[in-house]
Amino acid sequence: MPFSITIVALGKRNAVLDEETGRYAGLLRPYCSIRIVMAKPPAASGAPRQERREREGKLLQSKWPAGSYPVALSEEGRLMNSVQFSQWLDGLRARHYRPVFTIGGAYGLSPLLKRACKEVISLSPLTLPHKLCMVVLVEQLYRAFTILHHHPYSK
Repeated sequence: MPFSITIVALGKRNAVLDEETGRYAGLLRPYCSIRIVMAKPPAASGAPRQERREREGKLLQSKWPAGSYPVALSEEGRLMNSVQFSQWLDGLRARHYRPVFTIGGAYGLSPLLKRACKEVISLSPLTLPHKLCMVVLVEQLYRAFTILHHHPYSK
C-alpha cells in the first residue's frame, strides 16, 4: 500500500494557487498518493469568532479519513526545517501512519480541533492565508520526498 496523505482545508477556489498546488501534487505521484479535500466554510451568520472556529473545526474533523493521523497546521506549532520535516514525514511513513494535514480558515483552528490532532506543526511563525499555506505544504511535501530520495530538487 502506498503512503497516503490527505489535506483537509476550508476555502474557496483560487486559480493561481490551485494551479501551483496541483503542480506539486502531480510531482508527488511517484512518492505517495495525495488527496486534497476543500470544505466550504459554514455560513457566518454573525457568530462570534470562537463559535465559528468550533463549527469549522467540527466540519474539518468530519472530513478526516477513518484511521488517519491528524496533524494541525498552526503558527504556534512545532517548527522544523526541510530536512527535519522530511525525517518526520519518513517516520510517519515507516510507522504506516496516514497523515491528514488540517488547515483552518480565516480565524484559524479551534483549540478543540488542535487537541484532537496527534501533532500541531508550523510551516512558519507567520500567519499564512489558507490557500497559500496549502501551496507551501504541498511544495514542502515534495521537497521532503526529494530530500529522502537524494533528488537534486532539494539542493
